[in-house]
Amino acid sequence: MAALARVTLPSDADDGQHAPALRFGDARVMALTAAIAGFTCVIAGFDNRGLTARMRALLDADYSSRHATDDLRRLRRKQLITGI
Repeated sequence: MAALARVTLPSDADDGQHAPALRFGDARVMALTAAIAGFTCVIAGFDNRGLTARMRALLDADYSSRHATDDLRRLRRKQLITGI
C-alpha cells in the first residue's frame, strides 16, 4: 500500500526535487504504464523517441517528444525507471 501511495501522490524525490503524482485511471498515465511495461523485455532499454512512438500508438491524443520528456522525468523521480 505504501508503494502505491508513493507513486499516486505528489512527493519529493531523494534529491529534493518535486515528484508530481501519477494519477492512475488517467488515460495518459495508463498508456504510459502500458508503454513502459512493453519495454521490460528490451535489453537496451528505451529512449524518448521510442516512448513517443509507443505512446502515439496507444493514445488518440497528440503526444510529442516534450510530453515524453516530462513523463520520463516523472518516472525517474518516482523511481520507477533509472537512467543509464
